[in-house]
Amino acid sequence: MNVQGYGFFRHYFAEVATASLDKSQQLQLLEAAIDMIEANEEVEYAEVKFIKLIRSELSITDEEILAGNPNHSEYLKQDVVSPSYKEKLMSQFFVDDSFPVLLVPDFGGGGNISGEPALDEGA
Repeated sequence: MNVQGYGFFRHYFAEVATASLDKSQQLQLLEAAIDMIEANEEVEYAEVKFIKLIRSELSITDEEILAGNPNHSEYLKQDVVSPSYKEKLMSQFFVDDSFPVLLVPDFGGGGNISGEPALDEGA
């Protein structure tokens, strides 16, 4: 994955943006992403940007997120509020030569967060 990190993350964010997730699934996705980056107890700025990009694609409110876990307020600061800011954040995320190693959680749908079977793209 790290060799093709740019394409993977672009695809991942596109999947998040187009997935039809209910409130519970959105909270679960965000919680899983935060658990991933906090697993080594050392959160880097690139990982926070990753969470903010995911957050920008979700329709849940900050209040709904904080109701489930008030400790996540640091990930909600200066949310992505405009397409230009989001594009700038995404561009900066992809400028880095090294991508964080991420284990993508299985949401029980067979390969992607939308629940559709994963496409075999010659992986």
